[in-house]
Amino acid sequence: MQTMKGNYNINDPENSDLIISESMDNMFQIITKQETYTSLCEQKGRVLMTFNPLSRLPDINKLIDTLIEYYSSEDIELYERCAELVKIKESGSKLIHADLFESEFEFDEEDWDIEDNDR
Repeated sequence: MQTMKGNYNINDPENSDLIISESMDNMFQIITKQETYTSLCEQKGRVLMTFNPLSRLPDINKLIDTLIEYYSSEDIELYERCAELVKIKESGSKLIHADLFESEFEFDEEDWDIEDNDR
């Protein structure tokens, strides 16, 4: 597994492990409310996610299951994160998209460039 070393080209297939790792970590931080979508955007300039927020939002429970599967894999083994996700899922509190994403996804066309990998 590759480890993240600063900025990298998200269009380079050689970086697929980094892209997956960053996407999963971003979703973990949002679901556990350690960060918000907006705060991640402000920190990183881009937010890689495990789904396309412009097409449709995922089922939260399926997303949590995906994260648990990822973090419990042989290559990752971050069981503390798995435990935290299981607690959230079993807490009975219904997570809704508004809890995770405090605002709609909006892009300022002047600032947005799909080819800009530093964003």
